[in-house]
Amino acid sequence: MRLNPMKITLDGEEYVIGSLTIFDSLNLSRLTAPVLPILFNKVFANAIKALFASKKLKEASLEDVITEINAVVGLSEPLFVRIAQLPEEDYKRVINICLSCVERKQGEHWFKVWENGVPRFDDMDTATIFNLVIRVIVRELHPFIAALLKSAQEVA
Repeated sequence: MRLNPMKITLDGEEYVIGSLTIFDSLNLSRLTAPVLPILFNKVFANAIKALFASKKLKEASLEDVITEINAVVGLSEPLFVRIAQLPEEDYKRVINICLSCVERKQGEHWFKVWENGVPRFDDMDTATIFNLVIRVIVRELHPFIAALLKSAQEVA
């Protein structure tokens, strides 16, 4: 099943996330598999708990906001540790695969953001690249995870 393109705006720039080939999608699932248990068991579950316990932004003081940011960073630590443990070659492959399907609008035209392992645009910082990579991973893994859940329900 091909995913429809997803348009997003980051730092005032328009991006579109296209589809990966079936082999790139499966390879991405394989390469990111080591981080999935940490992501789902620890990070998401604890982030949801923290979200429900947090104050509304308009009621929060600066200290409250800093405390919540620290909590999110703390909750994400197991994920960061697992990502750091990925072999460098796998880490680079994940980035190359993810950014291969992303384009950015310049004027009236769309251009690939990643060429030969480097960003095409000088103003793409680490945060933008990481944000795009995470969005592609989540988007591509959604059908994979849904299929696993459906298979588990059929077996039960």
